[in-house]
Amino acid sequence: MSSATTPRQAGATLKQQLVDDLGAMIVSGDIEPGTVLQLEAEAARWGVSLSVVREAVSVLASLCLVESRRRLGTTVRPRSDWSHTSPEIIAWKLRDPAQRADQFRWLVELRQALEPSAAWLAAGHRSDEAAARLLVLAQLLDDSAHHSDLPGFLEADTEFHELVFEQSGNPLFSGMAQQMDVVLSARHHFGLMPPTPDLVAVRFHEQMAAAIAQRNPDEARAASARIVEHASREFLEDVIRRSPAGEKVTRSGPAPS
Repeated sequence: MSSATTPRQAGATLKQQLVDDLGAMIVSGDIEPGTVLQLEAEAARWGVSLSVVREAVSVLASLCLVESRRRLGTTVRPRSDWSHTSPEIIAWKLRDPAQRADQFRWLVELRQALEPSAAWLAAGHRSDEAAARLLVLAQLLDDSAHHSDLPGFLEADTEFHELVFEQSGNPLFSGMAQQMDVVLSARHHFGLMPPTPDLVAVRFHEQMAAAIAQRNPDEARAASARIVEHASREFLEDVIRRSPAGEKVTRSGPAPS
């Protein structure tokens, strides 16, 4: 098995454990597209009941990783069919060292495309309660930065960006909040956070919170773009430095003219 397979999660049900194990193996390529999964054999292999395997396969099918057809069985689908924006598949790709750098780059590019627009919309749609909460969260980021409290910083940062997407007034933007969370939490999980929170980034968050509170969409979008650009540049350079030797990683952004 590749390093994409991890120990079973404490507290997870048998179904959740099996979904995680099989999903990670499919996404890493340990189980290749076109492979037919024999449910009885999988039940014996993992030491679970056939009903647990069927439930797990149903979850994998909802992510378009597998499909079940009468007389053909359960087959792993081509990579092009997968639900690549699902948080589960994103997490499994990040778990695989061979895919991690490119997956991070794609997430950063998605964030660059979406978050400034979400901030622009939030300035026009935000509730008074949300505006007040963004200002509080910006202050919490400042406090955490000055006390070198990385867990506190991550918690406030994640809530801040979730709230911006939620206040966009667009359910399609709101639905992308989980994908943006992956970028923030994975930086912490894989040791890609700076040793101390970045005070420059804190100032940009304060500017964005103030612009949204003042219903200034252009400044909110500009501040968000500053946050994303500032974070993405250093983050991707760090990811590329840590990528497996010999792996080709394409940098984010347009090609030089």
